[in-house]
Amino acid sequence: YDDSGAIDEMRNVPVEVYETTRTGDLRITLANGQVWQQIDTTRVRVPRSQRGDLRADIRGGALGSHFMTLSYGGRAFRARRIQ
Repeated sequence: YDDSGAIDEMRNVPVEVYETTRTGDLRITLANGQVWQQIDTTRVRVPRSQRGDLRADIRGGALGSHFMTLSYGGRAFRARRIQ
């Protein structure tokens, strides 16, 4: 975090809850209490065997956007912090 609360990068943060919204987007609650929601159309599928031990990497992008990658090695997707 910087002084304004913006996130430059977070690595290896445990995922507490992984869920799919009614619209098909991901909503991910991290162990630190932050809640992130997918804001692009990237198809993200997490194998059932990985769901109990997921970790997230988040990096800042241009113009305040963020990209999240989950620990199973899937594709990065755009996400917005909602809590």
